[in-house]
Amino acid sequence: MVQRARVLAWSRGKTFEGSQRPDAQESDDPLQSPQFEFERAQSAEEAEASFRLDTVESDGDFWCDLIYKWSSQDADCQCILDANTLVGPNTSRHDDVREDVLESLFDLSPERIFEVFEANSRMNLLAPGKLPKALKAYGLPEPAKQTRQKMLMEVCRNPDAGLQLQEFEAIVSRTVLARLVTGLEQHPRAVECLKVTDYSARSIEPDKQQSLSEDQCRQFFFGHRPTNGLASTVRWVHVTGLELSVVLALAVKYSLHPLAVEDTIQQNPCKIDRYGDHYFGTIERISLAHQRNPHRPVEVIGHHVSFFCSGAPNMDTVITVCQEDQSFEKEWPRAGVTLVSTTLQRPELKLQKIEKRLRQPVSRLRERRANFFVHAVLDICADEISDVVRAFGNRLQVLEQDAHEGNKVDSAGDEAATIRTQLALVDRRGKSLQRVVRRLLADEDFSEGMFSYLNDVSDHLEEARDDSGRLAEKCIGIQQLHDRLAEAYQDKMLKSQEMLRAKQADRLNNILFVLTLVTTIFCPVQFMCGVYGMNFVDNTGRPAIPELLWRNGYLYFWLIVVSYLMAAFSAAAYLY
Repeated sequence: MVQRARVLAWSRGKTFEGSQRPDAQESDDPLQSPQFEFERAQSAEEAEASFRLDTVESDGDFWCDLIYKWSSQDADCQCILDANTLVGPNTSRHDDVREDVLESLFDLSPERIFEVFEANSRMNLLAPGKLPKALKAYGLPEPAKQTRQKMLMEVCRNPDAGLQLQEFEAIVSRTVLARLVTGLEQHPRAVECLKVTDYSARSIEPDKQQSLSEDQCRQFFFGHRPTNGLASTVRWVHVTGLELSVVLALAVKYSLHPLAVEDTIQQNPCKIDRYGDHYFGTIERISLAHQRNPHRPVEVIGHHVSFFCSGAPNMDTVITVCQEDQSFEKEWPRAGVTLVSTTLQRPELKLQKIEKRLRQPVSRLRERRANFFVHAVLDICADEISDVVRAFGNRLQVLEQDAHEGNKVDSAGDEAATIRTQLALVDRRGKSLQRVVRRLLADEDFSEGMFSYLNDVSDHLEEARDDSGRLAEKCIGIQQLHDRLAEAYQDKMLKSQEMLRAKQADRLNNILFVLTLVTTIFCPVQFMCGVYGMNFVDNTGRPAIPELLWRNGYLYFWLIVVSYLMAAFSAAAYLY
């Protein structure tokens, strides 16, 4: 975050208040930064030594070749070349990432450097013979005598007298960084997630965002930005996704606190802290997955944004890490957005809105310092929360209209209940982001000249939260309307079923009546057929029924039957 001459200046002082990690994130108290009593002007000799040390530190080829010869045969060093084997979402090797990995291998914070140096030094000098023991605190094996002498000759102003604090820090930081950079060079695709942009009011470099080459990778991680003529330049380092090797290399390069790195890896909820001379914050970002369409359910995706911002007076560096929110799908009710694009292709993770604003011909963002960049990130996240709330409002209007018109009554009530739960999560994340903004407002160093901007973000979040509360009440109204309509619909269905059953009973009665009537009418005819159908004969074989011997008996039978039926049906029609 700062120049080499300023990185460890405070740690030589013995009276400083350790950086505190607040336990209660609900507090809006101002951020507390350590107070240091050490401040002195550099002499010409010290300035020359500092320049020489910066030159040695910037020689990436020297350190990478040195670490390759030093630790290439060490098994523990080989596993560190790929940091993804140490920690990650799919491994359970380390239960405590901070204690097992970050603090033991990659803690280059000024506090830790001073602690290790003081434990092994005498009279503010570290004897060359004590160097292996001090390096062991960072998991570094004992270097060969020839390697150690070569390293001391390059770094130390007086190798025989011993190492000063800055020289010891240079050796530790560059060897640990060389391990990570050589690992990144073995996996070139890992660097694709890293984008570096230097901007000022007059220019922005590079002209287009592009991945770092191998030479650019070494130059970026080992080099220092020039100070002459470029004091107003701000550097934005963006990491898309969570490539642990890159994150750890950035932590070593910029001496980031292990607590902040742990919160980035573990995706800590929304918070803001101050560690030494830089700020660290996390944001649980939510945004719309598609363009707003009120005739479709609202689909929301979640991201986790971590940012590191250098503090006053320079505020010349900002680091952002944007990754998919691992806990979002578990917390978000009925979350099931299909993500077609890969992590590196997703515009939300690249913060393209920020990129677009930076590359405009006239950009207010380029004219300001890194704290204004952080404000821009907060402002975008607040606007996205407002967009999500407005999308829910439009969707609820459609659901309310459908409910009044009687369309999709069941689905409208269920979706309103789901939206109410989703709005509660939106309100909770808006509240967390608002707490971050308020704590930045209370920090005089960060909010200097930016009070109105930060207050505007807070107002937008307050408005979004008010709207979400109003929409939650509207969801209750839609649910109650759904219950009333559902009850009325059930009553209507019961009446319809009763009417249907009555009609069926009447139809059955009519059928039975007709059958009974027909049966009654045809009984005499059946009786006559039964009587004259008997085949009784006498001794001579003649039929015993006299009518059977009539010449026109068959004709008379049908005349009688037809006449009877006509009379019977006429009587039935008249009577019924």
